[in-house]
Amino acid sequence: MAEPRIFTSAQELRDGVGEQLGHSDWLEIEQKRIDQFAEA
Repeated sequence: MAEPRIFTSAQELRDGVGEQLGHSDWLEIEQKRIDQFAEA
């Protein structure tokens, strides 16, 4: 796992626009999961 990127200023965050910060596989969200979240 890659180290997390930590932005220490608003300018660093702006400079990071357009950069890929990480990626993962798609996660299918089913209605049951949405309903469970709504109930919490």
